[in-house]
Amino acid sequence: MLATLVVAFLPACGSGETSHNPDAQTEAGISVDSRVDVSLAPDADPDSIVDLATSPLFTVTPTSIDLGRVAPGVASPKQRLKVTALAPLLDLNVSPVGPDVTLDASGTCGLTLAAGTSCTVVVDFLAATIGGKSDSIAVSAGGQTVLVSITAQVGVGGELTVVPSAPQTFVASAGMSSSPITFAIANSGTAAAGPMAITIIGPNADHFAASATGCDLVAPGNGCTIAVVFSPTILGSAPETATLMVTDTGPGGASATIPLNGVILSEGHCCFLVPATSDLGSVSVGSTGAPVVFTLRNVADEAVSGIVVSVSSTDFVITSDTCTGASLPPGGGTCTLAVALRPATSGAKTAVLVIDALLESPMMRLLTGVGVPVDIDASIAEPPDGGDATDQSLDRQSETGEGIDGVIGTGVDGGLDL
Repeated sequence: MLATLVVAFLPACGSGETSHNPDAQTEAGISVDSRVDVSLAPDADPDSIVDLATSPLFTVTPTSIDLGRVAPGVASPKQRLKVTALAPLLDLNVSPVGPDVTLDASGTCGLTLAAGTSCTVVVDFLAATIGGKSDSIAVSAGGQTVLVSITAQVGVGGELTVVPSAPQTFVASAGMSSSPITFAIANSGTAAAGPMAITIIGPNADHFAASATGCDLVAPGNGCTIAVVFSPTILGSAPETATLMVTDTGPGGASATIPLNGVILSEGHCCFLVPATSDLGSVSVGSTGAPVVFTLRNVADEAVSGIVVSVSSTDFVITSDTCTGASLPPGGGTCTLAVALRPATSGAKTAVLVIDALLESPMMRLLTGVGVPVDIDASIAEPPDGGDATDQSLDRQSETGEGIDGVIGTGVDGGLDL
C-alpha cells in the first residue's frame, strides 16, 4: 500500500537571511510543500492506519458542568477540566465562551501537549445577574474544537429541602379523609425563601389537599410545614397518584417535589361504614353505656335499598337506627345507627354488627366491650378507718340497742335488758 504524506515546511529564522516569502524560498531551493511517499510494510494491518482528519486528537473531561443554584456576584468553587492528548498537539488553545466564565492562571495547559499526556484547565464562574446561565469553555487543537458547557441557576432565594422526601402513601375509605401526613420544608440557603406556592399536580390531584403553616416567608435556617390528606370520592382498586410541588415564588425560584400515592379501602360493594373503631368501652353490669354512632355511606353510582341492621349478641343494643328500610341515593347518601353496650354479666363482650343491603355478602363490624361488676356498699366493704367491717357493725348494734343475734333488746343470755 502506498500513501502520500504532505509536509508543510516553515524554516525558523536564523543567522541567515532566508526569506519567508514563498517565491524567495523557491529561489533559494527550499520547497514550501514537499511530498513524501510513504509505503506500508508488507506485514502491516491496513486497519491500523488512523485518519487524523476524523479521529480525535484529544479528549476533555468532564464534558459538561452543572453548578446548580448559585448566588449572584459570588464566585463559585473553581472547576477543573482535564485535557488529554491522543496525538502531539502543537497549537492547543483554551478560551472562555460567555460573560460568566474566565480562565484561572493556575491552569497548566499551554500551546503544546505531548501525546499521552494531560494538562488542566481551571475555570472561574461568577454571574452578576440572576436567571439561568449557559456558558462554555472551548478547547481546540489541530483543527478540532470541543465545547464544555457550564450551566447554573443564579438567584437570591433559599434552598428548599423536604422531609420526608421519599414517596408517601395515604390510606382512606371512599368518601372519607386519610390521616394527614406532615412535610417539613427547610430553607438551607443563605437568603430568605418565599412566599411559597403549594400545589398538587397529577392524575388524581383533586383527591389530595394540602395546607401550609408558616410558609409565607422562610428565613435561612428556618422552615415551615405542609399537611396533606387524601380524600377519595369513589371506590377503586388501582392506587391513585399525585405530586406535591413546593415552589419559592421569590427571586430564587427554588422548588421541591414529593410523589404522593393513595390507597382506597373497600368495605363493601356499594358502601362503607365509619368509624372504624368499634370498642364500646367498659360498662357496669345492667347499665347501658354511651352509644357509638356509625354512619353508612353509599358511594356506588346507584341507589341502595333493602337495608337490614342486626347485632349478634344481646349484650349490645341498637339505640337508634335510620338505616333499616332506608333507601340511600347514589354518590354519597347516608344513614346512621347507634350501638351501645348493655352487659348482663361481667367480663369481656363481643358481637358482630351486621348490615345487609342486598349485597352479595353483608357488611360486618366486630364490636367489643367489657362488663364491670356492680360495686358493693363501700361503707361495709371498705370501712373508712381501715378497721374490720364486723367490728364496726357490732359497734353500731351496741349503740342502737340491737343484739348480736339481731333481736332488739335481747341480752346474751336471752333475757331482756332493762
